[in-house]
Amino acid sequence: MTDQDISDFRADLQVQLKLYEDMIAINEEQRALLTGDESRDPDDLLALVGRKQNLMADVMRVEERARPLKDRWPNERAELAENARSEVDALIARLSETIKTLISLEDEAHKSLEAAMAKTKESLQRIQQKSQVNRAYAAYAGNTVQPRFVDRRSKS
Repeated sequence: MTDQDISDFRADLQVQLKLYEDMIAINEEQRALLTGDESRDPDDLLALVGRKQNLMADVMRVEERARPLKDRWPNERAELAENARSEVDALIARLSETIKTLISLEDEAHKSLEAAMAKTKESLQRIQQKSQVNRAYAAYAGNTVQPRFVDRRSKS
C-alpha cells in the first residue's frame, strides 16, 4: 500500500465513522418520537427514515470506494509503519463499535415501532367496535317496523 492508499483508506474510514455517528443521532431522534407524545406526526418519523436512507446510500458509496483497500488490509498491514497501522486499526475498531451500537439502537427502534403499531391497531379496533355498536343502536332507534310479536297484556 502506498502512502496515498493509506491516507485515502483512513479518510474513507473517518467518513464512514461520521456517517454512522450521524445515523446514531437520527436513531436517538427516532426513539424520542416513538416514546414521546401520542399525538406524534407520522411525517416526522418518515422524514427521519428518509434521512437514514440517504446516509446509508452515502455509506454504501464510501464502502464501495474503500472495498479494495479493506480487502488488501489484512495481508498488507504488517508491511506498514507502526503508527499508520495502529491509526487505521484504531479507526477500524471504533467503526466496529459504532456499527454494533447502531445495530442495537436499530433493534430497539424496531421493537418500539412494533409496540406503537400494536397499540395503534388496538385503538383502531376499539374505535371500530364502538362504531359498530353505535350503528346498531342507531338502526334500532330508527326502526319504525313493529316487532313481530307484541306483548298486549295490559299494564297494571
